[in-house]
Amino acid sequence: MTRKIVPCRVRRAARIIAAAALALNVGVAAGQAMPQQGRLGAITYVSGGVGSDEAQYMQSIRQQFNLHLLFAASVSGQYLADVRVDIDSAAGTALASLVSDGPFFYARLPEGAYRLRVSYKGVTQAAAVDLRQGRQASLQFYWPGLE
Repeated sequence: MTRKIVPCRVRRAARIIAAAALALNVGVAAGQAMPQQGRLGAITYVSGGVGSDEAQYMQSIRQQFNLHLLFAASVSGQYLADVRVDIDSAAGTALASLVSDGPFFYARLPEGAYRLRVSYKGVTQAAAVDLRQGRQASLQFYWPGLE
């Protein structure tokens, strides 16, 4: 027995397929890719935090890293991205030069002492960190005149 396809069933099936495709596309658009970890020599790092989903994700992985940096404008507190991060050994050997994709930059470094330089729009700031004996360092860098 041959079954006859009724036009209303075809339209209904087409609407269901179109709705499913739209739902899939909306889900992909809404599902933002989270920041990915990178590796440079013995240093593992991740940066991001643009938008509330990324910021929450960065906070959720924070304890996996022993260096935590935050970048913002000094008066408004507006978060900054595209900050250059240079990590040197205490002796001055360059270990990494990276650009942060967002206001949060986390790194996992071997135990030791390090010198950091962070630069944004030509203004550089520096700090020393001691990550010996299982220590962690959390630093916040603020740039004036960016409001």
